[in-house]
Amino acid sequence: MKIHLDYARTPHAAPFWAWGLLLSALLLFSAVGWEYLRLESERANLQSRVRNNSHASRTLNAPPSPEIQKAMQDQIRQANAVLSELGRPWPALFSMLEKIARPEIALLAIRPDAAKGRLRIAGEARQLADALDYVRKLAATGQMTDVVLEEHEVVASDQQRPVRFALSARWAG
Repeated sequence: MKIHLDYARTPHAAPFWAWGLLLSALLLFSAVGWEYLRLESERANLQSRVRNNSHASRTLNAPPSPEIQKAMQDQIRQANAVLSELGRPWPALFSMLEKIARPEIALLAIRPDAAKGRLRIAGEARQLADALDYVRKLAATGQMTDVVLEEHEVVASDQQRPVRFALSARWAG
């Protein structure tokens, strides 16, 4: 019987760590390949969406029909009217009305018409002379032109007999 004791490794046998390294590399390459396929699929989907969007935009760039153009112009006119009304200097108007306020006059309503640049004010005065004085003061401010007392009425049902009036003015603001 012959016993052969060789404690040196044989050169053709791969070490254990080499097998682990090879397995790790295979896992890494498979993960990278899987990610590549996922990204490639996403790229293809995005390209098809871009193609569909460019096709849709080409059909959207066609001139709208006359009915649609008229509707769009009406909407633009309405939006401009709202912007014109909102763009008015409201604080200046209210400040001016507060400056000329008198205890004999009670304002009941302020109705602006921004499209025409007109303002209608309804109020109540103790006497007709107070209402006429208020109209003069409003005209003297310089912010209002064409100030006109349109109507007035003595309220007979009230014991104090106040005068209800309505005036209109062109608002220079």
